[in-house]
Amino acid sequence: MSQKAPNVRRVSWRAMLLHVMLIVVLMLSAAVVFGEEHLAAATVVIAGAFVVCLFTSQWALAGRHRLGVRRVREGRFEEAIEQFEASYAFFNRHQWVDKYRYLTLMSMSALSYREMALVNIAYCHGRLGRAEKTKEYYLRALAQFPQSAIAKACLTLIAAFERRAASAQREEIGPENGAADAAGE
Repeated sequence: MSQKAPNVRRVSWRAMLLHVMLIVVLMLSAAVVFGEEHLAAATVVIAGAFVVCLFTSQWALAGRHRLGVRRVREGRFEEAIEQFEASYAFFNRHQWVDKYRYLTLMSMSALSYREMALVNIAYCHGRLGRAEKTKEYYLRALAQFPQSAIAKACLTLIAAFERRAASAQREEIGPENGAADAAGE
């Protein structure tokens, strides 16, 4: 039985505006080309073409990312890591696809696919109990994306847990046991 994984979505309002403008331009073009009497049919055709482009680009270019998300939801974290690593490698080789994801993938995400891949890999390692790998991938995400709110928040949480664990360990040792150990007894 898998737990529902958290899902963080930050929408780029610039991308949303771009999509709305694109649809309006297509609608106005259809009105000019087909005439007002066929505007309803043209609207359906344009909406259909937009949806087909959306799903085709998402499937063809971001398929590994989407499969990784599916594997996370299924609790299959090892397989998810493989998919996110492949997604990261693809978008790292083709950074222009990720940079212009508003058009190439019809994505309105404010996060790049490379950033999402890194934080998703970190999350999967965390779910598998691999603390060092988790921290490593969040640090990698922050190094490549200094404004990454997800990486910052998770690293802050990890640091708090590390401080708490260190404090608990110091309390467990105690001052008298620590002094004896230091004296070599």
